[in-house]
Amino acid sequence: MPSFCIFILFLYKICSAETVGNTEPSIVSVEVGESVTLNCISALIDKSKTAYWFKHRLEHKPQEVGYKINGKNAALQNPFKDSKSGFQLKEVGRGFSLSIKQVQKEDEGMYFCGSIRENSVDFSTGTFLAVSGKYTVFNLASA
Repeated sequence: MPSFCIFILFLYKICSAETVGNTEPSIVSVEVGESVTLNCISALIDKSKTAYWFKHRLEHKPQEVGYKINGKNAALQNPFKDSKSGFQLKEVGRGFSLSIKQVQKEDEGMYFCGSIRENSVDFSTGTFLAVSGKYTVFNLASA
């Protein structure tokens, strides 16, 4: 048991994770079909080699939306790359933004960015994207 504790302390020393405050509101509400842009603060990715955007929905594991490697173009991951919502990653000044051109109900969730440096991982506090408006609900039990 003592060797396990020493291993955990070793991992904590070489690779720590931190939460960095975000200037984005903690909740953003949009209608279906509207566009929205979330920004990753420059303090979070300023010295980063790689910056990421993640989406997390209740009762699901977090999904990687996309990433930007310092000096290279940003890349979206599936299913966001082929989504009808029109996800887009953009470098804005020294920040990193995530835009959704036509928000759909399934885009609802907690979005947060993160960065990886040589020996640490930093995450933003996150922004919950609440989606309201007209959408169709199918009742399969009565079909």
